[in-house]
Amino acid sequence: MNKNEIIRGFLQSDLMTEWHWFTYHFQFYLYGREHPFAKSIVEAITNIENVTPDFAIEMIKRISSLSGKEKFEPHYEQLLQICAELYILNHVVLFFKDQEIQIEHEPTSKKSDKNPEFIVRIDDIIFGIEVKSPSLLLHMNSRYDNQAQISTRVPGLLDSTKDLFGENDVTYPRDNPVKDFLISADEKFAGFKEENKDFISLLFIIWDDYIYEPISAMLGEPAGLFLDGSFAKDKNGEQIKFSNVDAVLLDRQLINIIHATRDEPLHDNKKHAMDYGVKNEFPFKVIIPSPFSNTKIPDPIMECFQLYNLSPEIGAEYAPSDFIYWQKQVVSTRRS
Repeated sequence: MNKNEIIRGFLQSDLMTEWHWFTYHFQFYLYGREHPFAKSIVEAITNIENVTPDFAIEMIKRISSLSGKEKFEPHYEQLLQICAELYILNHVVLFFKDQEIQIEHEPTSKKSDKNPEFIVRIDDIIFGIEVKSPSLLLHMNSRYDNQAQISTRVPGLLDSTKDLFGENDVTYPRDNPVKDFLISADEKFAGFKEENKDFISLLFIIWDDYIYEPISAMLGEPAGLFLDGSFAKDKNGEQIKFSNVDAVLLDRQLINIIHATRDEPLHDNKKHAMDYGVKNEFPFKVIIPSPFSNTKIPDPIMECFQLYNLSPEIGAEYAPSDFIYWQKQVVSTRRS
């Protein structure tokens, strides 16, 4: 399908005939105009379709199917997840556009019917990507409203924070989604790892600006998921080790995708929701190698995703934390 066929597919779908979060953006096509957010989605799908035939039909169905329930937030968060997948896959296609590349969307191994988002074959490198974006809407509101935030599980910290600020003024760690992402990715990659010892497995988490949250979930002492004292235990009380995940990649693009859906200005010089950005410019994309894997991530992957290792030089928000106090600004309405 070409771009015009993809647009026509959306206009003939439930996205336009039922209540949908993206109807506003796509209806511009009915009047010979193009909304920036709809354009970014359509062009990303077009780029990927050129490499992965029939991808467009599947994506139109997925996006348009999340319809029929007015202002139903779970649908909105599912659409954000789809946008995150498009954001990553579109970038891969554009980065390797001058090379011979093979992309398999939602592949399955011979060992399991569970599948990651896609597998890429480029030269002698084969890697799989599982893209995850958390449901953050309630958590974001909690952050904005509460004075205290705990980002790492530290014994006694929650109780003492509640004593200081009150039980209803504390934002809890958002680490369970990261744990669930790792468990899911580990299961999906297991068959591919078993079939091919050179297979590289990457979990890509798209978060918002508060990037220290997933970092703290993995590396915050003493209970981070990548530490010996991890809070993730199996039914026997043993630490869960995600041995089929070679590395976790983190990007802060979720906030821009949300802004794009709301017609709000984007952060960090991004031009549209699918704009991956430029290497060496803030905000940085980071890689956290898994302590349960010995696989070295090849340079082409590091270059493609513009990855940095965690270090103090890239900013304080890229370090694990345990407690944050948000000082609320007091605005006076008194007139002299």
